[in-house]
Amino acid sequence: MTVSIGSLGLDGTVSNVSNIHARHIIFNGTQNGARIKTYQTGRGQVQNIEFTDVTFIDAGNPIIIDQHYCGAPNACPPTKVGVKISNVLYSEMHGTSTSEVALNFNCSDNVACTDIKLNNIDLTSSTRGKKVSSSCNNAFGEAIGTVNPKSCLR
Repeated sequence: MTVSIGSLGLDGTVSNVSNIHARHIIFNGTQNGARIKTYQTGRGQVQNIEFTDVTFIDAGNPIIIDQHYCGAPNACPPTKVGVKISNVLYSEMHGTSTSEVALNFNCSDNVACTDIKLNNIDLTSSTRGKKVSSSCNNAFGEAIGTVNPKSCLR
């Protein structure tokens, strides 16, 4: 199971999504976990999203926002638009990641992700002895409580 909000903004369309609450989920061996994905040519907004009480078991990309989705490499031209993502809560999440980057916020250079909240997150590698990390591009918010790997939100 993947909880994926997307693919929003295909072919430059306007997409508005709000008030999604995903709770009490187990991701076991999934390619992605809690994901928000938008085409870089899209417009609109995603707001008031909550992922709470989530367990990851050998999940790839456990927590990911991808505003650079295109479908195929180099198929989307650079744009000055984007889908605005704001007020997203990731809370009470734990488990193991098969990917090195367990927290990945790849937000648009044109339209930043704002008001992202991480609350009590504990992700470790599925491979003993390996570390997991976080990666942020133009992502703003705060970390509350224990957050592992360390938050990169500004």
